[in-house]
Order: sequence, then structure tokens, then C-alpha cells
Amino acid sequence: CQFSYWTDISASKVQRHLAELRESRDGKPGLSVASSNYYLAAIKQFCKWMVRDGRASESPVEHLQRLNTNGQQRTQRRAFTPDELRWLLDTTARGGERFGMAPSDRALLYRLAVETGLRANELRSLTANSFDLDANPATVEVAAGYSKRRRHDVLPLRPDTVELLRNHLRHKLPEAPAFRLPRRDAMADMLRADLAAARAAWIAEVPEGSELRRKREESDFLAEVNAAGEVVDFHGLRHTFITNLAASGVHPKVAQELARHSTIGLTMDRYTHAAWESMAEAVERLPDLQLPKRQSQRATGTDGRQSVADCVARKGATQHYSVHSDAMKASGKPSPESAKNS
Repeated sequence: CQFSYWTDISASKVQRHLAELRESRDGKPGLSVASSNYYLAAIKQFCKWMVRDGRASESPVEHLQRLNTNGQQRTQRRAFTPDELRWLLDTTARGGERFGMAPSDRALLYRLAVETGLRANELRSLTANSFDLDANPATVEVAAGYSKRRRHDVLPLRPDTVELLRNHLRHKLPEAPAFRLPRRDAMADMLRADLAAARAAWIAEVPEGSELRRKREESDFLAEVNAAGEVVDFHGLRHTFITNLAASGVHPKVAQELARHSTIGLTMDRYTHAAWESMAEAVERLPDLQLPKRQSQRATGTDGRQSVADCVARKGATQHYSVHSDAMKASGKPSPESAKNS
């Protein structure tokens, strides 16, 4: 905006400059709506501080509103499935050096990311001293200066991962980086290459020319971008961590704390990816509303004989209120079991 003095600040110039940043140029996408809102929030926060500190009487950008981000998220991510993670970790650990990192180190890095939800810059900040592997439970600490919410974070570690970390860190000095990571813009390329190697190994597991081989080649398994346009990238490991918490039945409040989100809505709405099979299984767990079969009809007051009213009521209940899969088929709606199998 080229503001040098307080009197230079103009709301219209801020709006115009942000609009220019959002425009695509030379075939490259411009600034995302979310980033544009972030920049706007930064200048509004500065102007509010000027007013609070008595350096200005009012904020010239106070009336500016953030843009609506609904449906405008640039990258639609998906979570890794457990089988995808197993193939990725196993293939990476048995592969060669990539981007200056040993295969076992990359596999451990991905595992730590998907079991803690740590972001790439937070993982980069870790030193050997960040881990307390002798505590119960063992923990990893992220300094406030590297945490997105600018708070000191302590996260628990899985016991089997602790042993891998103990072996990985045993010869490192306390202040040495826990992982020798590539440059920031190469992190995504590193995971992309390991992802492609894992997919190739998975496809090559079956004979060439077979029907199963064709199905694997056409599937989205371990694909960087699936048929719906959703991607898996390094930040997708964090998405997977939070999605797995929800799928494991963890209380939403606990999931929010582990994800280190300011609101539970962010945890549940943006970072959890529900699968159709999980939704079908959840519906199947609802109470069974079918009337239990009775061996005797004496409770009707007819001494073993069914009344006409009882027969009509039971017939109506069977026709209109049954949640049995046969009744769903008769109505033309898929049952939870058929939906899951499809």
C-alpha cells in the first residue's frame, strides 16, 4: 500500500491492494481469500493498537469487513486411510535417501506428524531436548514462538513411537535439530515423491495385466489427487491425525485440545473427514425400533387371542415404521449394509 505515515492509511487503498493481490497473473493464482482476510486482520489490529495507545483518535480501516470464504478454499484436502499410511511408512522406510534425509528418518517424521498433528514448521523447530521420552507418558514440546497459537504446547506420544524416537535421538546433542529437514518449499515435494513410490509399490504387488492390477491403477489409493479433486499433502498428515481422533470416538473437546484449536468448530468442521462407511455404521448403532416378538398374547387381555385392533396396529407398524433392511429395500431406499458394501 506504500503507507509511510499514519495519515497515509486509507481504507480504499487497502481494499484495492488486496483485490490486486487476489488476481491471477501469468497463469499463477493470486492470493487466496483466507490469506487476504489474514492481511486485513493484521492491519486492522495495528490500527486498533494505535487507538488504544492514544496515538490516534480512530481507526481508518475499522469498517472494513472480511470476505466470505465459503466454497473458496483453494486446496480441498482429504485424510489418509490407515492402509494408505501403512503403505507409505513401510515403503518409505525401505526406500533410499531423498532430499538429504535417510529413509528411516522420513518414515519417522511422517509417523510423528500423523500421531501428533504437528505442522511442518513446528516439526522443524524440534530439537532433541524437545522430547521427554522418560516421562509417563512421554511427551514432545513445541515452544510458543513456533506454535501457531503462540502458546507453549506439550503433546503425548505413543509408546511404540517413543522407542523409535529413542533410537533416532540417542546420538544427538540436546540442542541439535531432531530432524535434518530439507528447505521449506521441498517438504511437499519430498512427501509427494514418497507417496508416488508407495503407490507404485502397491500397484506392482499384483501381476501385470490382471483385472486386480487394472482396478488398482484406476483407484485413488495413495493418489496425490483423487477423482473428487481432493489432495493429500504434508498438511494432510495433520488432517489425518484429527480425523482419526474423531473416528476413534475421542470426545470432541479432547480432540480440540490435541489439535490445539481455538474453537471446537474448526476441529470438527474443517479438519475431520467422515467416510460413508463410518456414517452407515453410526446409523446402524441407533436403537432398534422393531417390536420384540412375544411368545404369548395374554398381555392383550384376550386370553391368548389377538384382538382386531392389535392386529391392525402391528400390521401398520410393520408397514410404515420398520427400520429393517427389507423394509428399506421395499421403499426403494438403500439399507445401511448395502450402502456400506457399495
